[in-house]
Amino acid sequence: DQYGPHVLRVVRRRLHPRLRRRFDSADFLQAVWASFFTHRCRIARFDDPKRLVAFLGEVAANKVRMAHRHCLGTKKANMEREKSLDSVGNKPLASEIQYRETPSQVAVARETWERMLAEQPWHCQKILELRRQGKTYEEIARTLQMNERAVRRIVHRLVMRSKS
Repeated sequence: DQYGPHVLRVVRRRLHPRLRRRFDSADFLQAVWASFFTHRCRIARFDDPKRLVAFLGEVAANKVRMAHRHCLGTKKANMEREKSLDSVGNKPLASEIQYRETPSQVAVARETWERMLAEQPWHCQKILELRRQGKTYEEIARTLQMNERAVRRIVHRLVMRSKS
């Protein structure tokens, strides 16, 4: 309690304004105390409170320098590369970017589809083809003059069979 305000003053004075958004001064204070108490042999060296304050201030300054180096000096964690959401504008989010299949995925899907069709009787093949074209169950039933529930049952059975 007695030395904390001195350490916080050093941290706040040295902390780069861009880093203040990312780090809390109290985190640096805790890191200073963790370093200080990790090396208990140093505690006995300080017979004068001014020397202790100076030492803690240096430790705090080093911690801030390390954070500055890490966040502004390296390519990987460089804050200069960060952009606000406002500056991005109307670019699509990663979840909105359309997924595109690779040519090998398309070939495998086409082979699987053709194999599945070849194993089916004519009326099932026609149902699958119409479904692939985006037709609804009602439209398929009307086109093939079948019951809509029968079309649904056939498609459901084929889907279940393909999953197993």
